[in-house]
Amino acid sequence: MTPYLSKGYNVCCDNFFTNIALAEKLTNSGTSIVGTVRANRREIPIGKANFIHESEFFETTMEKGNVANLVRYQTKKQKYVLLLSTMHRGCAVMSNTKTKLASIEFYNRNKCGVDLLDSMARMHLTKSPMRRWPWQFGATFLILPV
Repeated sequence: MTPYLSKGYNVCCDNFFTNIALAEKLTNSGTSIVGTVRANRREIPIGKANFIHESEFFETTMEKGNVANLVRYQTKKQKYVLLLSTMHRGCAVMSNTKTKLASIEFYNRNKCGVDLLDSMARMHLTKSPMRRWPWQFGATFLILPV
């Protein structure tokens, strides 16, 4: 990321990488971040179950006065998405969708690189092939007369 810092770029991350510490480092160096967050991270507040397509907003102020927004968007009855963004503020809603937020629409449009990287990583396994057969113990043989 070093050549791209402080040039106005935005980073879209998968939920494995996105956290407050990374958001703070990137924001201090002039780069914004938008990414989904895992619900089991300890810095994530516990939210209540909302109605479908309803959102809950959280905001934190980092050092140097930068702000990070966390959105909890209820997609289905038992499923929700957590999105962390230092680029978007407030609850701007896109008019052409069913109350999807601007930050979620932005992430959906720009996550193609994240999905492509995940699919490429799945295609190239790191396991090395084995050329040995494992030993089999406790096998019984039946000898028939000829």
